[in-house]
Amino acid sequence: MSKMTRLKTMYLSGTASTDPIELLDNQLPGIGWMIEDFRIICSNVLDVDQNTFCARIQTKPDINIAEVDWKSNSVLGVATYGGGGSTQIIDDATLITEQLFIQNLTVPGGSKTEPEIDYHITLGQYSISSLRRLASLVKEKQGQDF
Repeated sequence: MSKMTRLKTMYLSGTASTDPIELLDNQLPGIGWMIEDFRIICSNVLDVDQNTFCARIQTKPDINIAEVDWKSNSVLGVATYGGGGSTQIIDDATLITEQLFIQNLTVPGGSKTEPEIDYHITLGQYSISSLRRLASLVKEKQGQDF
């Protein structure tokens, strides 16, 4: 497959909702994006110590909120924050050629005053061939109805 050329870096920051929020709607056929970093923190500092927060980045908006669903080809990252520390797993090898969403998976309750979280995502932009774009789309659709 042809070589990808790195073009630039994009930083996305905001507050995630339990409803999926569209972060990226790529309409450019020769452009693809890759996730480089994904971090979250709770919006209310009073909730930091004794609670755990979770968010997911995905390429489809309609994934079950009750599951992380890492096995899905549409899930590209999961981040957690709790007790003053954060961790994340990201798929840094999958090319995003269409849409990207973020969803807050944090369950209300416990001592949380607000289950809101803030996010910071770093994406790399690449120039890609039509063959690489097609391969990315096929990978994402595996196991799904076309």
